Amino acid sequence: PRDVSADGYSETPTWKLSDVVNADTGFSTRTVLTSSGGRGNSFETVYKDRTTFARTGSTTAQREASNNDTLRWLLGVRAKEDGIAYRKRKLSPIGDIVNSSPVYVNDNAYLFVGANDGMLHAINSANGKVAFSYVPAGLDFNAWRDLSAPVYGHKFFVDGQIGFSKKT
Repeated sequence: PRDVSADGYSETPTWKLSDVVNADTGFSTRTVLTSSGGRGNSFETVYKDRTTFARTGSTTAQREASNNDTLRWLLGVRAKEDGIAYRKRKLSPIGDIVNSSPVYVNDNAYLFVGANDGMLHAINSANGKVAFSYVPAGLDFNAWRDLSAPVYGHKFFVDGQIGFSKKT
């Protein structure tokens, strides 16, 4: 491996995000934020009493899914991944990261990265734990809800480059 002090990085990883998330028993209860009414709010608080994420299913291959169970699945709960009501995730509840390059913020030592689970994640760079996640306003909730369906065609969600403005 290279000398980190000389060129700022190492070729030897200290953690793998999917491994850390799978081992983190608190991942599904982490803080997930969104914008509602022009303010930052808890995503679950804003949407738990709505029907936004309920799915209907009329076949035995795809059962109905309640709003709260689908909401919990989207936030990372894996308990109902049965392949009938909810899709089984292959690696971890973190969606694939395709076109979003991580951005490192020196002030708090977090890596921020968008994923195709519909969220921007703030990751502690020292240990790989997700500190919090953010669901951006304007996300297509109908398409996002269907991410949990057992029969699913991949869609891109929070997949673009991240831009931060510097404090002045």
